[in-house]
Amino acid sequence: MRFRALGFMGVSLACGLSAAVVVGVLFQGWNEAIEVAAFRDLRPVVAVVQPVEAGDVLSRDDLQLISVERQFAPDGTFDEPQMAVGRIARERLIPGELLRTERLAPAGSREGLGVLIPAGMRAVGVNVDEASAVSGFLSPGNYVDVVVSMQSVAGKRQIETHTALEAMRVLAIEDRFVTLAASPEEATLLAHGQSEGEVTLTLRNNLDLAKAD
Repeated sequence: MRFRALGFMGVSLACGLSAAVVVGVLFQGWNEAIEVAAFRDLRPVVAVVQPVEAGDVLSRDDLQLISVERQFAPDGTFDEPQMAVGRIARERLIPGELLRTERLAPAGSREGLGVLIPAGMRAVGVNVDEASAVSGFLSPGNYVDVVVSMQSVAGKRQIETHTALEAMRVLAIEDRFVTLAASPEEATLLAHGQSEGEVTLTLRNNLDLAKAD
């Protein structure tokens, strides 16, 4: 019996030591996690949680506050959702992106097409007919090339087609009437193309906006 009791005491002591080791490891892990979090220098940043179309007014439900490392937070972000509530989206916002002031119309702007036009640009309308392959697939915030077809200067009923303008941002769509953002020079070229020929819009990848030389 005495030996059995000593055996039980030994097992209990071993279990106690093991438990102490496990607890010590856990505490060490927690301390390291706390030290790492402090070292990472996190800061609060407002992010978008659901799709927001260009021209929409931001509500609190569109936004959430997350923490990111300070070095990865771009300039112009918000650190409080209420600072962005009521602002108008200048471009389409996608879930997960960090909200930046450059993506919004100036504070105090009223709803309407005017807030979507970048500084120095103009809003120009284009009639898109059924022949346009992308007439039913465009959305505000897309980018398009403008292709113009017109009779050649030499005559002989020859039609010349060329890309007149590239990477034009779509501001709004109403039925088959598409409004584009254009510089004053681009607006003149577009008006000339519509008056002298036929205009077709070709949809571009929003990540491929490089213009041909």
